[in-house]
Amino acid sequence: MLVDINSFLTFYPQFDAIDTQILETLIAESYEELDEGWGTSRDKAVRLLVAHTLEIQNQNTLRIGGALASLEDRETINPSINFDRSMTDWFDRTIYGQEFKRLKDEFYGDGIGFMVIC
Repeated sequence: MLVDINSFLTFYPQFDAIDTQILETLIAESYEELDEGWGTSRDKAVRLLVAHTLEIQNQNTLRIGGALASLEDRETINPSINFDRSMTDWFDRTIYGQEFKRLKDEFYGDGIGFMVIC
């Protein structure tokens, strides 16, 4: 089952105020970045990565003040970063990221990096 906005919000209703364009974009980008090697856990990994990215965005928004940034503004706050072992602390910043990291390690070990485009 592919993750869509409705299924994502079923798992994480706390993000229901997020613009649907942002959700659609994050879901699509997550599928592009997380390959088939995730097997049956790929959908869970996508949900966790999207939730983590949104929570990081929320933390950044709280730091800079104001309303949730638009998709264009988001890109300046969270530019594309290679999340290899040197960036694992980025995943530790939220409970979603911590769970994503545990799931990643289960399937790939702790030495595989990948690109997440936010």
